[in-house]
Amino acid sequence: MTSFAVVAACVRIEILRFWREPIALFFTLIFPIVLIVIFGGSFGSHQDPSTGTSYYNSLVAIDAAFLIGNFTLMGVTNDLANQKEAGITDASSLFPLKAWQRFVIESSAYLLIVFAAVSLVTVYVFVTYRDVEFRGNIGHFALVLAVAYFAFVSIAKLIASLAFSARTLQLIGSTVFFVLLFTSGVVIPRESLPDAVSWFTTISPMYLTYSSLEGIWNNTIDWGVHLLQMAELVAIVVVFTLLARLRSRVRG
Repeated sequence: MTSFAVVAACVRIEILRFWREPIALFFTLIFPIVLIVIFGGSFGSHQDPSTGTSYYNSLVAIDAAFLIGNFTLMGVTNDLANQKEAGITDASSLFPLKAWQRFVIESSAYLLIVFAAVSLVTVYVFVTYRDVEFRGNIGHFALVLAVAYFAFVSIAKLIASLAFSARTLQLIGSTVFFVLLFTSGVVIPRESLPDAVSWFTTISPMYLTYSSLEGIWNNTIDWGVHLLQMAELVAIVVVFTLLARLRSRVRG
């Protein structure tokens, strides 16, 4: 088999392995729809006076930010922690795959799942609610999804590299997820957060993701702010990837 065929086969295996996890399947494909129903039913008819768009046009951005955070910090962290505890991580170095190939396999599989889940949510929103209109650029939207994924997954990998049991790492991942969720401005408006916490919103990857995606969806981007937010997400990728590699070298 060629290198491409091997990588493609491994990507397929990774995706099939995901489909076999009922909990992961629920929180990635079903629970986001439940959130759409809750948020859409509660706030959907409200309009933003500055843009004239209904809250329905923010649903996909909110759900996508939640989905990526949940999928990586709770799903990927859990997966990597279990692999490490079972010895699979160490054994993978014996596989006839180079490091870049393993990276491509993992990233391709996880990104395909993320894109599939966001697509499902988007279709549901368009079918269920009126006055929903995508005014942005699909390629730009997909790019932000990918950058956000790598930002969150770099945090997940650092957590999974810590010298704790799989159960403890799962707890840490879940805690980080909920901290980011409640400081994202999605669950609690930024204006309602205490001053000691509200500053963190501007650097929270979940807020950066939600804000960027919403701006693209409604075509209300402030390019200066948007480029700064993207730079912050890229910085998160770089910093947490370096920390994870440093942690791996120390452990090794």
